[in-house]
Amino acid sequence: LNINWFYVIILSQAARDKYREWCCETPLHRELILRFIETQAIILSPVCPHVAEKIWQLMGKAGSVLNASWPVSAEVDAYLLKESEYMEETLHDFRIRLKAYVAPKSKAAPPPKPTHAYIYVTESYSSWQATVLQQLQKLYDATGQLPDNKEIIKICQSISALKPVMKKVMPFVSMIKDKFATSGSSALSLTADVKERAILTENLDYLRNSLDLIGVEILPSTDGSDKIAEGCRPGKPMIVFRTEQDFNSAVAIPSMDEKGGRLGTVARCYTGSVVASITKGRAGCWEIEADCEKPT
Repeated sequence: LNINWFYVIILSQAARDKYREWCCETPLHRELILRFIETQAIILSPVCPHVAEKIWQLMGKAGSVLNASWPVSAEVDAYLLKESEYMEETLHDFRIRLKAYVAPKSKAAPPPKPTHAYIYVTESYSSWQATVLQQLQKLYDATGQLPDNKEIIKICQSISALKPVMKKVMPFVSMIKDKFATSGSSALSLTADVKERAILTENLDYLRNSLDLIGVEILPSTDGSDKIAEGCRPGKPMIVFRTEQDFNSAVAIPSMDEKGGRLGTVARCYTGSVVASITKGRAGCWEIEADCEKPT
């Protein structure tokens, strides 16, 4: 058995865990999970034949797992991999921002735990950023690489449109060069590689659960402040946390006392809350009042 197949097992287990986490309250796809178990059993059969055979029997498969055909992978969907990478990087950035929000470096008292967030996205760079990227693209096309910062500064200083923002240019160039080192020439693209708003919208439940928030709203960067509009870039959304102090409805959550009697507690339901997130881990929720968004 090639050692690479053990690596495949590890990767497939990680992919399953990620898939389960992303699904949140949505049931897992039955056929996909069965296919995963079947593939795992076949791959394990050369080294763990008894365990693999037992799994094969429990699945109701005919014959022996030792006679099953070796799994054949379908063609890789490169775009789905890009979407997955985008979500992982974005959520990583959001977690860092959340940590900084709840534990600021200043001596001031930390803010209350956030309950909601705005996520700002943009499909294009600002005009000066686009100008810088276009110049970097020209340099890359001419030499196959990016020159040192001294040459880049000299070129940017010769462009009148960049002179008012030169203090911002080099930090931006450094960021692009760091991205270029890991992503290659795609770092010079004027647009994101994925449909950001669609991906974030599709994974709102995952974002809410991962960040322990009640509500998340996705907005264009133009709806935010000038700082947000300036800092938001294609492929790099910005998140702004906030705490909702008021609530306009409630969810009654039952529990049982030691004698079997039903007790009740009330959970606050904020505007835009999702019942599934409030009652998570609590069975038998009743008396859901108005204005509380029910998951579809």
